[in-house]
Amino acid sequence: MAFGLHQCGDRFRLREADNMCFQQMLQPRGGRAKIDEVPTPYQMVAIQETERMNILLTEMKRSLAELDLGLKGDLTMSGPMELIMGALANDSVPGGWAKL
Repeated sequence: MAFGLHQCGDRFRLREADNMCFQQMLQPRGGRAKIDEVPTPYQMVAIQETERMNILLTEMKRSLAELDLGLKGDLTMSGPMELIMGALANDSVPGGWAKL
């Protein structure tokens, strides 16, 4: 760590950058929303697929963070964690992710 940040400092920096980004996104914007407009079928499908993708990405992020802690020894390895590790080692999609 002669020239870089300590691991905790790097995590803090990333967390602060995330917080600043979220605060920026939550700022009110000018203009009017198109509430009166009914979404087209293509827009509805896009919204549904985006929601499904967000659920999948949230689960992937959670399970990979859990697996990372398990591999570091900070958390006891569980059965689902071993299944994810095995699937990733075999270049396949873990079953829990495929169900989503």
